[in-house]
Amino acid sequence: MLSDAEARFDRRRRAVGLVLAPVALVGLVVLPMPGLTPEAHALAGVAAMTVVLWVTEAIPLAVAALLGPALAVLLAEWSRRAGRRSASGPRRRCGTSPARSSCRARASTA
Repeated sequence: MLSDAEARFDRRRRAVGLVLAPVALVGLVVLPMPGLTPEAHALAGVAAMTVVLWVTEAIPLAVAALLGPALAVLLAEWSRRAGRRSASGPRRRCGTSPARSSCRARASTA
């Protein structure tokens, strides 16, 4: 049985973990770290989030252990797609109108 003080400490520790875990994830994904790919940023954020969840026991350890790899895969795919979009530049949709050829000409010069 836990004393009142221990129960309060557990509640606060879990609350801090639930707040700090997403902050660690987003902070490390957004924080510029030279030499790291976007996928590495995502993995660093997921690892930090998982460690925070484990230490604070904000969610059950098994759930945190399954959440880490799932988020790593999702964020890696998201960062790969975002990188592909930004590398190719903005896309212009020309449609099927008669002015399509002039639209394509403008898009190729832009």
